[in-house]
Amino acid sequence: MRPKILLVNPWIVDFTAYDLWIKPLGILYIASVLEKMDFAELHLINCLDESHPSIPEKFKRKRADGTSKFYSVEIEKPYMLKNIPKKLKIFGIPVKAFDEELERIGKVDAVFMTSLMTYWYLGVQIAVERIRKKFGSVPIVLGGVYPTLLPEHAKKSGADIIVKGEGENQIGKILEEVFSIKRDFENFNDINSYPFPLFSLLRDKDSLPFLTSRGCPFQCSYCASHLISGKFRERSPDNCIDELKFIKNNFETKHIAFYDDALLLNPEKRIKPLLRKIIEKSLNFQFHTPNGLYINSIDEELAILMKRANFKTIRLSLESSKADFLKRTKSEHKLGDLKKIVGYFEKAGYKSSDLEVYILVGLPFQEMEEVEESIKYAGDCGVRVRLAYFSHNPVTHDWKKMVENAFLKEDSYTL
Repeated sequence: MRPKILLVNPWIVDFTAYDLWIKPLGILYIASVLEKMDFAELHLINCLDESHPSIPEKFKRKRADGTSKFYSVEIEKPYMLKNIPKKLKIFGIPVKAFDEELERIGKVDAVFMTSLMTYWYLGVQIAVERIRKKFGSVPIVLGGVYPTLLPEHAKKSGADIIVKGEGENQIGKILEEVFSIKRDFENFNDINSYPFPLFSLLRDKDSLPFLTSRGCPFQCSYCASHLISGKFRERSPDNCIDELKFIKNNFETKHIAFYDDALLLNPEKRIKPLLRKIIEKSLNFQFHTPNGLYINSIDEELAILMKRANFKTIRLSLESSKADFLKRTKSEHKLGDLKKIVGYFEKAGYKSSDLEVYILVGLPFQEMEEVEESIKYAGDCGVRVRLAYFSHNPVTHDWKKMVENAFLKEDSYTL
């Protein structure tokens, strides 16, 4: 008999969270590799599944753009968060429903768990505790953003195996460690050779995530994206179209959310040819860009292509209107003329209020006057502002600078 592997996307534990097209894309890629190997029977528990039968109906209602609120329950704050005057919540399916899913699936031979933000690690710990209570010493493999950036911290989660970086080419080693077997395993040296994510495991496919590239070629001082997926690689437009056609032909998906960190890099090579093919083949999804787009990559032609391809959510990565701030944070590639870019989109048929821009807030040594001026500049351009709050991560340059200046202790993240 084939072994049974349980895939888990854990809860978000935070003070606030909203379902902005969140799907566990990383573990769906891992599932597709396992499926291609025909190695195991696969089961998924997605703790962030807002279509789960246990979720009250009012939390299943979605906005026209496919986003929604998460169901949540207040939980007790751990000691390091006691002084924060907000309610700490667990977002996603009820813990009781998770236990019932474990009961329904029955005994498993291994658990592969993903993770997102490092500061959501409490959700990982709760999931591990529930699995241990049910299945005892079953091997638990933890991958994703959290163990990639904070492997030593992640080892305290209760998982047995910590996977740093992309997992597709580590599957063979993991299976050997967990099941004591050796078998031929395909290495995916070309990003275009990856099998499509195993979306069929999801209950709700109304919106799906999509990547045209992996990694980020930049090293902004406040960001860890360049460390998560390694070297920047781009998929071919034809490979991207094949996946979009597969989604259209197999699921009733309405919304596609681009998860790229650098969607508009090399626009003549990737995004423009892709959009032309989307238009040509009438792939009539609604497209969304939750990650900020580099405004200096946008020209009049690209704005027109985005309108014709049916881009509904457009978020631009302004970060700051100040060139010296962008230089100080090593993000000069984000410097551009927002007013001119807004003009391109208006000419393409958008209203300025259809556009949103991210402005960074809370970076070390950032002056409030700089933030206020950036907000005013964006407002004068007629766009909507989304404040992006700096979250401290010990692998970033800005964390190290804060430690050097005694704003933080070097081991603060271990609390």
